[in-house]
Amino acid sequence: MNIKDKEKFKLSNWKKMKDKGKKLYIWKTEVLYRGFLIGIVWALLFQITEEGFKFNSLMHLSFLRRLLIGIVIFSVGGCFYALLTWRKYERRYTKVSMEVIKEIFSPSRKYKAEVIKREDGLFHVDVCKWDEEWETWLQVSRGFSLTDTEENAIKIAIEKLRNSSGEAT
Repeated sequence: MNIKDKEKFKLSNWKKMKDKGKKLYIWKTEVLYRGFLIGIVWALLFQITEEGFKFNSLMHLSFLRRLLIGIVIFSVGGCFYALLTWRKYERRYTKVSMEVIKEIFSPSRKYKAEVIKREDGLFHVDVCKWDEEWETWLQVSRGFSLTDTEENAIKIAIEKLRNSSGEAT
C-alpha cells in the first residue's frame, strides 16, 4: 500500500468515525478499549511485580483497588487523548474535504486568490503569493472570509487580491 492509498484509507476511516459522532468515538475507542484494557493490564503488571502472580491474589482487595484505580485513570486519560486526536483529525481532513473552484490571478501572476468550497456548502477565500525561492504559493491573506454564494466569494476574492497585490485586477 503506497502513501496515497494509506491517506485515502485513513480519510475513509475518519469519515466513518465522524459520521458516528464525537461522543461515541470518545466512549468506544478511548474509554472502553484503551481505558479499560490498559487499566486491566496495568493492574495485572503492578500485581505481578509487587507480589508475584498468584491466581488467588487477583481476588484480594489490594488488586481490586488497583484495578479500579487503573481503569478510572486510564479512562479519563483516554478521554483527553481522544479529544486531542479528534481535533488533529478534524484539522488534517477538513483541508482534504475542501475544493478550489476558482483561481483568480493578478496581472503580474505573482498573486492569486482561491475561491474554496467547503464540505458544508459555504465558500471562503485565500490569497497566495508566488515565492520564487521555494517555487510554491504561500498564503498571505489575513482574517477569514466566509460567504454563502460563489458570486459573493468571487467579489471578496477580487477585493482581497487587489488589496494584497496592490495591482488593479
